[in-house]
Amino acid sequence: MPRPAPQTDRLIALFRLLAARPQHGATMAEIARRIGVNRANLYPMMAALVEAGWLLHDPERKLYSLGPALVGLGDAASAGQPTLAALRPVALSLSEQTGLSSAVFTRSGPTVTLAELVWDLHAGAAPMRLGQSFPLRAPFGAGFVAWAGEAEIDRWLEAGSGDRAHLVDALGAIRERGFVVEAGRPPDDPIDAPAPSGGEEAAREARLSDRGAEALIEDLSRQSDSVLAELSASRRYRVRTLGAPVFDPAGVVTTFVVLFGFVDPVSGRDIHELGQLVCQETGRVTHGACAGSSHRLSPRSAESAHQSNGGRRDCHLHH
Repeated sequence: MPRPAPQTDRLIALFRLLAARPQHGATMAEIARRIGVNRANLYPMMAALVEAGWLLHDPERKLYSLGPALVGLGDAASAGQPTLAALRPVALSLSEQTGLSSAVFTRSGPTVTLAELVWDLHAGAAPMRLGQSFPLRAPFGAGFVAWAGEAEIDRWLEAGSGDRAHLVDALGAIRERGFVVEAGRPPDDPIDAPAPSGGEEAAREARLSDRGAEALIEDLSRQSDSVLAELSASRRYRVRTLGAPVFDPAGVVTTFVVLFGFVDPVSGRDIHELGQLVCQETGRVTHGACAGSSHRLSPRSAESAHQSNGGRRDCHLHH
């Protein structure tokens, strides 16, 4: 476990606070209160950040906000992550077309991180924050491992919990149709069955929103059938998320685009149409990434892209 780094933690908390309210800023007193440090200790750090251009200080209103130097840093980060840059307009377009929220996740080893989020501010606080990380263990993150080798799939299954046989079947179904569907209840539970009484479902969701990433994954792991294997066209499902992958030239899933915020039950037929839409968008990004690479699209990547794009023939092209 890494050693505690209080100063670094405060710096991260500071930028998260100001990034959450870019149009408003915050006073020194508010920042000190929110990140849990007294003003005397906070002032030298704030002064250094203002001098570096990472923060702006309005002396009349006594407000601090994000500084212009961060724009250059953001541009540099985007240049180093061309796939993410390409997925920003994709996530926005998908939300506009479907009326749903969208998110883009990236993977680094055993961790999945929220990199982009399209969320209606009128709907209240977002359920996740940019930069929030989640452990990659079954059943969470099925889209990142569905096209992986047997050893990696075994590690994912062993790190998590749930019905192993069902999850193996679900991974096969994901590869076949090209996208992942997570349901709020098992697919064999009829959609018209009585809902939990006494506000149980609402209370559960409220508790979930207040818990950390680890607790969220633990909650998902108790729903062993949350990742759908079979999908009947005529049946309706309480969909939690629907997403599709983006591959690198080696055929590895590097990022994953997710739609969420489903309010009403969705038929299997409509789920399939939504899945095809997301697959088409992520398929274009996959081929764009491979076209910009010095390497040809590997046979494994071509086949993966073909499957994840709903079997579209143009996904078999080599670059």
